[in-house]
Amino acid sequence: MPNVSVEENSGLNSDLIDLWDYVDDEDFDYEINFRILAESNSGLVDCIIENNRYLSCSVERSDLGSSAVTIEAEDTYGATDIDSFTVSVTSDNDDPNLSGIPTVYVVENDGFQDNVIDLHNYVFDNQDSDSELDFDITNQTNTGLIFCEIDQDRYIDCDDPATDQTGTNTITVRVTDTDGATDTDSFRVEVIADDT
Repeated sequence: MPNVSVEENSGLNSDLIDLWDYVDDEDFDYEINFRILAESNSGLVDCIIENNRYLSCSVERSDLGSSAVTIEAEDTYGATDIDSFTVSVTSDNDDPNLSGIPTVYVVENDGFQDNVIDLHNYVFDNQDSDSELDFDITNQTNTGLIFCEIDQDRYIDCDDPATDQTGTNTITVRVTDTDGATDTDSFRVEVIADDT
């Protein structure tokens, strides 16, 4: 029988293998009785035989790994044969999580703001490293006050704020992982008065 793969947290994966396709006996396929003799990791992936024909497996956790499954076929005369195969649990691509980007405070007339935020500190992805993620700014509400951009696909830099002006620019950042899954978060850049 072939090895099969299922995704983590995928619930019941029905009809993964049609056991009748892998038995050769002079009895009719429907006369063969199948049973699971062993599963090496049923806590990760738990398999059952449905309708004495189909192998289905259930995955309820976010763990990755594999389980060796051994199945026995028995004909009407009591003759048996066994076969083993592996069910692998692979990663589904959870969306990256971008959250908690803090408000940045810039004093009016203060000049260029270099690396005011390191986006790597506010992102998590279960599959990709921070350096594999792509960041872009999708919206800024007040670029006339202060314009910000992403530097080195990691840092937020902001140009000189408009002379003698205060206010807020709300910025939305999007992160995209290598499979195209995305998330967004917004933060504020507050240009505050110079009280000196």
